[in-house]
Amino acid sequence: MPPLALKGVFRGDLARSGVYESSGLLETPEAKWTFKSLHRIASSAVVADGRVLFGSLDGNLYAINAATGEEQWRVPVRGGMVSTPAAVDSTVIGAGAFGDLFALNAQTGKELWIVQTGGQVYASPAIFDGKVFIGTAGSQISTYMFAIDLPSGETVWRHPTLEVASSAATDIDQHLVYFGNWAGSLIALDQKTGSVVWQFESGSSIRSSPAISEGTVYFGTIMGRFYALNARTGEGKWSFGAGESIRSSAAVNGDTVIFGSDNGTLYALDNQTGEERWAFNTSAAIWSSPAISGGLIYFAEKSGTLHAVALETGQEQWSYDTFRPRILDPSGFSAIIPSPSLSEGVLYFGGGDGLFYALE
Repeated sequence: MPPLALKGVFRGDLARSGVYESSGLLETPEAKWTFKSLHRIASSAVVADGRVLFGSLDGNLYAINAATGEEQWRVPVRGGMVSTPAAVDSTVIGAGAFGDLFALNAQTGKELWIVQTGGQVYASPAIFDGKVFIGTAGSQISTYMFAIDLPSGETVWRHPTLEVASSAATDIDQHLVYFGNWAGSLIALDQKTGSVVWQFESGSSIRSSPAISEGTVYFGTIMGRFYALNARTGEGKWSFGAGESIRSSAAVNGDTVIFGSDNGTLYALDNQTGEERWAFNTSAAIWSSPAISGGLIYFAEKSGTLHAVALETGQEQWSYDTFRPRILDPSGFSAIIPSPSLSEGVLYFGGGDGLFYALE
């Protein structure tokens, strides 16, 4: 069987690096188009074959024409979607908050298979070696990290673990799958068997997704500590205290690792030593995970402002305000939680008011 062509996943690649091979937006962008869903958007987008794919809490997974913003199809999803879909070959993999993992025909949205995991799903699927990896959550039920055969939807293995909100990252060289759970464990599993290779106890719930770069895995915790571990052994290399909760997944580029915190600060650290290189302060918590492209870092604060700052210096290049007055947004929830995604010089993201943006 030929290798599957991965076309789009949460954070841009298997390692969840947050780096996108797209030209950056060097000047303040304008809206190319917007699309209105019927509820909040917490799902990040992926772009594949001219389609923008994202989920909404209105109970749908959408496929939007990337050029025009016109809806191509939508598929109902039980519980809505907070996770990000994945695109591989001609298939879209998605997961609903009520625990359904499913595969769709990318062109039509027709269901190919569905797996009821028995839990809740907040994590985004990882794709590697013909398998889909995803974890489940839920109180008073058994929760697992699953490996599902991508062509058939059959369960290859499942590893029991405490609740998972962290999207798994995969290491092609080590053949390992990494994820964090609510109990504070960062776990590395053998991707073929599901057996534990190592486990690191952080002592605090892990809601962010790990990122892997050059033999190191990076992640943050709800207690506000950020860690760098040896990806092969799980041994700690260094840690950094951010002061408040870290829900933002890290981005890694060259010798710099970047993440946001509930204290409204975006941090850039030396990825070898953990020393702070610069910090960029905003007015609200940062749950959105940073994306890197064209020498800039793109991220959003919960108040509804998208920022672009220079990777090397942390100097702001531009900001884009999506804030809507309460009279236009009665929920008062115009926050941006998803991570921005970039493709062919266009930046995509959704907001808490249900609006999805394409900026160029």
